[in-house]
Formats: sequence, structure tokens, C-alpha cells
Amino acid sequence: MRVVNRLGELNLFVKCIQKLKQSFEEVISMIKSEGLSKLYDKIISIYESEEFQNLLKELPEMLKGFKKISSITIGINLDSQFNPVEAILVSVNEERYKSGSIIEKLIKTKHDPYTGISPLQPIGSGHSANIFKQAIISSVNNVLSTIIKPIIQTIKKYAKVNAEFIIALKPDICFYLSAVRFANIMKACGLSVCKPEVLPKDNRICRLTGMYNLSLALHKRNEKPETDISNSIADNDVDFSDNGHIYILTGPNSGGKTTYLKAIGQMQLLFQLGIYVPAEEVCISPVDAIFTHFASSQEYNNKMGGFEEECIKLKLYLTVLLETVWFY
Repeated sequence: MRVVNRLGELNLFVKCIQKLKQSFEEVISMIKSEGLSKLYDKIISIYESEEFQNLLKELPEMLKGFKKISSITIGINLDSQFNPVEAILVSVNEERYKSGSIIEKLIKTKHDPYTGISPLQPIGSGHSANIFKQAIISSVNNVLSTIIKPIIQTIKKYAKVNAEFIIALKPDICFYLSAVRFANIMKACGLSVCKPEVLPKDNRICRLTGMYNLSLALHKRNEKPETDISNSIADNDVDFSDNGHIYILTGPNSGGKTTYLKAIGQMQLLFQLGIYVPAEEVCISPVDAIFTHFASSQEYNNKMGGFEEECIKLKLYLTVLLETVWFY
């Protein structure tokens, strides 16, 4: 029924606004984001509007009538072969029917009109069941129309209430809920996550303490779910500041250089997404871009390391470039 659906939408809208308002008020003193501040202002303006306050008062009364309907009583006429031929709606009830038996009916001293003499049976599907359902729905609609008419008039006042802006927030809300889930998973594995200290962009600082590679941690976690993996994950420190902005990383093949480099990039990316980062302590400045060059596969020739492979590729690129320039 459209009226019931619309009431459900209005009820959901009211609950969302109330929950968002409550959530914001718990952390409003810590919010620095311009976007979140504007969203909070939007929520407050809706909540304090005359239309919303009227909806808060009238919606419970509109819902009350429907919430009381828990079951209906159907009378069925049978033919001489005991086949159902006609059905009529006898009553609309606040109580739900329960399974029972003839024996229970006989031995009970107090009669319960909502306890049957057989188990409850699902209506099921199929042509006959659909006809039966349609007959019930038609009867219920006819009876409830008298109840619904005044509700329809009240609902019309809220025709302009539109929750599309909340629906548009769904991807962002899902993203941040996933971010919270990520932080909880890392903590459950015995690994640190922290809120970064945000430094001005012009400071050009990336100071990381106890940083670890998130991809490696998740891989280890998938191998041993619900296990403390802190002893199997190596953490490292990084200090790009006035002490130096260019570092040369050396080490043997399969010594963890790529893992270390990727961890730094992950840290910067997660920080700029606005979520907690995999480290013990972080002081970091935002950047305009993150540039990387990693081979698509780490399966290098057994006789050559990654550096030699990359040098061969660079030589090939330069050869092609020079030949192209010479041709033109």
C-alpha cells in the first residue's frame, strides 16, 4: 500500500535526522572538516524547522493505527465437497494467532480466541495461493480505507519532505564505516592504528613511527584470523623533514624494499582519505600527488634482481624513444 510505504519513508527519514543530530552533537567540538560542519548545519536546520517538528508530533499517531494490526480473521465458506468457495474479512486484530490443537482447546479452562486447533500453515505460492492472497488484500484494503483517509490528508502536508540528500550520503557513510571496521580489525590483530597529526602542506614533513605495510598485514590476518600477528609484522620509522627529503634505499633481493616503499605510499593515501593509519605515531603534511613505479609482477628472472630488470626496461624505453626522435 502506498500510504504504508510513505509512512515508512517518513519514519525512516525522522530516525535518520534524529540519529545524525545525536551523533554530531557527541563529537561536534572535535569536528574541523568544512564538509562535516556544513552537513551538521543542514541537519540542524531540518530538525529545527516547523515542518519537521510537526512531523515529530503527528507521525506517532499516524503509525499507531498500523502498528496495532497484527492479524486478521477470515471467514471461509465451503461447498459440499469442503472446497473453499468464498472468503470474507471478519475482523482486524491487535493479537497474533498461535498454533494449537483440539486437545489443548478441550483441556484449557480459559478460552483463547487467538489459539488455533492446528499448526500455523504458510500460505505458500502458486495460482490458488495468489488468488487467496488477492482476496485477502482486497478485503483488507476495503476495511482500512476508512482508517487511511484521514492519514492521507495528514501525509499530504509532508509531500515536500525529501530524503534524497541522505540517500546521496550513503557511499560516504559506508566508506567511513568501513574505515572504522578496518581500524578495529587491525587492533584485534595486535597492530597499532593512530590518528595522524596534520601539519601544514608547506612544512613538507612525513614523520612515521612504527609504520607497517597494510597489504602485508591483511594477508597475514587472512591466513590466521582472530590471531595476534604483531610478532610477524615488521614495523619501520620514516623521517622526511628538514633532516632530508631524499633517501636512497638499498638492500638484498627480497629484503623488503618494495614492501617498505609501498607502506609509505599507503600511509600518505590513507591519511589524505581522512582515516586512521597503520602506525604508532604519525606527523604528516598533505601532498598534491603520489607517483610510483612498481613492476606489475615481482616474478623477476631468477638470475636478476628487480633493479637489474628495471635497468633493462629503462634501456629499452630509451632506445625506442631515441629511434622515434631520430626518425622524426
